[in-house]
Amino acid sequence: MGRRAGRKEVASVDVLSGGRMHFGVGLGWINQEMRNHGTDPDDRWRVMRERVEAMRQIWTRDIASYYGDFVDFDRITSWPKPVQRPHPPILVAGNGPNVAKRVISYGDEWIPMLRPGVLDHIAEFKKTARKPGSDEPIPVTLFGGDLADVDAYAAAGVDRVLFWVRPQDTAQMTRTVDEIARHLGDCLR
Repeated sequence: MGRRAGRKEVASVDVLSGGRMHFGVGLGWINQEMRNHGTDPDDRWRVMRERVEAMRQIWTRDIASYYGDFVDFDRITSWPKPVQRPHPPILVAGNGPNVAKRVISYGDEWIPMLRPGVLDHIAEFKKTARKPGSDEPIPVTLFGGDLADVDAYAAAGVDRVLFWVRPQDTAQMTRTVDEIARHLGDCLR
């Protein structure tokens, strides 16, 4: 999660979209890039958690405070507030062994990247991962899906797929998006 990604941008997009914002957070894996953005790679998980927790405070309170090791502020105000209550869903990215703990702890959904074996992990996550006090499975958005495998994603328990549309000219991109929409429309009938 970049140092500049922030509460006002997310809240503003949520307002402008009429409450359709989903906020994905992830760390990346390039240590030099993290250092360049002011984060020690060894601290990255705690930094991300504190930033998410702090944004939740700002989004849900008129006067917010947060006291952590990396994020610390007292009695600030920030508007606009998100349309969605209590705030836009926070999708925690990752494919590592501890991602379920992180999603349960400070996220609302999981957003893994399509990789070998991820559908097995999603199926297990959907069977076992629950927020405290809930019997409902935590939603999963798969990042980088392939149109040909939509049925396999559904069978694994994927709730939403983000397709990777390669940069191309406008006409070709429009055809690609239309093809995805047609295919998904056929799947839903």
